[in-house]
Amino acid sequence: MTALSGVTAVSFDVDDTLWDFDGMARGALRAVLEELSRLDPEAARALDVDRMVAIRNETHDRLRGRVDDLNAVREESMKQALREAGRPDDDLGSRLAQVYFRHRDAARRPFPDVRPALERMAPRYRLGLLSNGNTGADALGIGGLVSFEVFSQDHGGMEKPDPRIFEIAAERAGCPARQIAHVGDSLANDVAGAANAGFRPVWLNRNGTPNDARAELEIASLEELAPLLP
Repeated sequence: MTALSGVTAVSFDVDDTLWDFDGMARGALRAVLEELSRLDPEAARALDVDRMVAIRNETHDRLRGRVDDLNAVREESMKQALREAGRPDDDLGSRLAQVYFRHRDAARRPFPDVRPALERMAPRYRLGLLSNGNTGADALGIGGLVSFEVFSQDHGGMEKPDPRIFEIAAERAGCPARQIAHVGDSLANDVAGAANAGFRPVWLNRNGTPNDARAELEIASLEELAPLLP
């Protein structure tokens, strides 16, 4: 008997599970600050990548339930960063957001283990995405391998670990929660969230992060997932 006996579907988190979102975001924000340095050096000196990340997260929390489009949230965070830097200029904020989006779109590609793993599983399991982000399967070039996609921004901003977003994924998968393995990098959103919703959680710990609250099932690469399935 395999570790995930009875599983007929697999849902995947996207950001930092299927692609390097954090690395992309930091690279994109560096490009934004370079553009800002060219246009307004004083404003650029008042900001750095870590602060830009924090402002985006603060903006997301402030707009939760009112603005569901994550691109709009990102653009507003650019405007807020300029206000914080003492240079309120919404047109410039929109321009900087476009710099970010261009960098993001050019950098969207899956980790090397993603396509081989999904190709191995797709003939036997229903595969889907369950994400608090907004990167879809087609953007990563894996659209033909995925049967369903659930994004929080399409459901009023309802985010993992809320069990309701997992319930929507189960409906899309067409099977009971207990028959779905959910794979993700976040112990809170993916592992605890999936377990609370009745899914079978698998922690994808790509970086070997030590943590006392380890998941029952932990893998370092998606190459390790198929042998755990029935």
